[in-house]
Amino acid sequence: MEKKSNCRICRRLGLKLFLKGEKCNSGKCPFERRSYAPGHLGAKARIRRGSDYSVQLSEKQKLRAIYGVSEKQLSNYYVQARKDKTGSADILLQLLERRLDNVVFRAGWSLSRDHARQMITHGLVKVSDKKTKSPGYLVKAQEVLQVEIEKDRVQKIEQTPWLKIDKDLTKVTVISLPTKPEISDLVNEQFVIEYYSR
Repeated sequence: MEKKSNCRICRRLGLKLFLKGEKCNSGKCPFERRSYAPGHLGAKARIRRGSDYSVQLSEKQKLRAIYGVSEKQLSNYYVQARKDKTGSADILLQLLERRLDNVVFRAGWSLSRDHARQMITHGLVKVSDKKTKSPGYLVKAQEVLQVEIEKDRVQKIEQTPWLKIDKDLTKVTVISLPTKPEISDLVNEQFVIEYYSR
């Protein structure tokens, strides 16, 4: 199956999700030039308030696009989150944030989560001194991550509260598991839970 363009996903959802790294912040971003839906009728399409189902589906697709996971993976994370009694919506987001590709991106080692996955599969990332080639690996509290890249290639991003970045910028310690206030609010995770609870 052909993979959809990240820029088309942003245009379809009507929201800039910053899936392409630096391109999203430049004038070359297709969303800036054509913020309407893709397709020959995209610019003429009327904006309608969708049904409850369509809103839930849209939020689920948005979450999938942001973290770059498949339908099967997200469904599995939902099942895992439902087993926790503290609140499945927050746990679902926490599981996605704990993915190794997301942590590599949050640490500033990659331009995007797609780039982070490529780095991991190429064996450039170590977790507790062991090479891990699985982008879906869930990091745990107090684990130490290292990357084999030059210090000047580390991106300048906002500090992530649950990660401690060393002075040399190539080592990161997971201080604690992420909580809801420390996670992006681009998605209403409750709609995603409602979608899967049907």
